[in-house]
Amino acid sequence: MIRMGLNNIEKIFKAKNPSGLSLIFAMSILLLTHIYVVLMIGVDEQRLILDFIFWSRIVVIILSFTVIVITIIRMYAKPFTMQIMDDSLQVKNRNIKATDIKEIRVQGYFNPIIGILPKGKKITPVDLCFRIFSEQEDRAMEELTEWANQHQVKLSIYKQIKRWI
Repeated sequence: MIRMGLNNIEKIFKAKNPSGLSLIFAMSILLLTHIYVVLMIGVDEQRLILDFIFWSRIVVIILSFTVIVITIIRMYAKPFTMQIMDDSLQVKNRNIKATDIKEIRVQGYFNPIIGILPKGKKITPVDLCFRIFSEQEDRAMEELTEWANQHQVKLSIYKQIKRWI
C-alpha cells in the first residue's frame, strides 16, 4: 500500500505554459505594420472606404496587442503540476480520463510542448498544452509514453500542436 503511494508521487511533474515567443514576435510585426499604415493613412472625412479601412486596422491593432498581453501573462504564470494516474492524467487540477483522450501530441525535441487533444476536438485546449521542466523532461516523457501504450492512447511525436494562443 505504501509502495503504491510512493509510485504515484514519482509520477508528478512540474510543468509550465509554453513560452509563446514566436507568437509574440509574429504579433508584434503585425502590430507594428498596422500602426505604421494607420499613421500613414489617417482619417479622410471625404472617403468612407478609407475610413472603414482605418477603423478595421485599429481593431486589428487592439486584437494584436491583446494577444501579446495574454501570451506574456501566460508565459509568466506560476508553474503547475502534471500527474500521471492509473487511468487518467491530471493537468492544472483537471482530470482527463484515458477514454476521453483522442491523441497526445509532442511538438519539438528540445523543451518539447505537450498537447492533450480530447475526443471531439480539433484544436488543443489552451489549458491542456504545457511544457515539462527540463530536469524532469526525460522521465516525464518515458512515463507518458508508457501510460499512453498501456491505455492505447495515440502518442504522436514531433507533430504540430494546433492551439488558440
